[in-house]
Amino acid sequence: MKIICSYCNQDLGEKEPLDNTWTTHGICPKCFAILDGQFQNQTLDQYLDTLDRPMFAIDTADRVVAYNRSYVEVMLGGKRKPKNLCWGEFLNCRNSALADGCGKASKCPRCPLRKLIQRTFESGENRVGAPVDLTTVREGHFLKLRWLVSIAKVEALVHLTILDIDSPNRKPGRGES
Repeated sequence: MKIICSYCNQDLGEKEPLDNTWTTHGICPKCFAILDGQFQNQTLDQYLDTLDRPMFAIDTADRVVAYNRSYVEVMLGGKRKPKNLCWGEFLNCRNSALADGCGKASKCPRCPLRKLIQRTFESGENRVGAPVDLTTVREGHFLKLRWLVSIAKVEALVHLTILDIDSPNRKPGRGES
């Protein structure tokens, strides 16, 4: 079995049975030291900032409660956003601005990212390399994103790490989801 760190996705090697192709999780020394530091007044934001990949944390009310510098640089062009937004609003999901609000539009229950987040909260099952499609609005244009993500439940939060991004530009159109 392949072993990866639940927090930073670092490859930690293999363990028996070696012929099993499944992935299991552990914690690397760096993340252990950081988590141990949380008990020494380190905030979640400070912890996330130590990780290189874009990452954010969501609470059970679907609010983004923390995100790291890498997310700011890669996804927000260096500009911070307020925390405690619904994650659809935080990500500029095209449906979050509809009259019903984030998470309540008719298309929201079918959203692959929403399903993944809900499944992780309910089951506690961590996933690595899950593909997610999301259409956002940027500068008046639709931008279809395809992310490869790692998602993990950590206590009462879900941490979502963006492993890879494919985002071909899209022009505004009707009927896209």
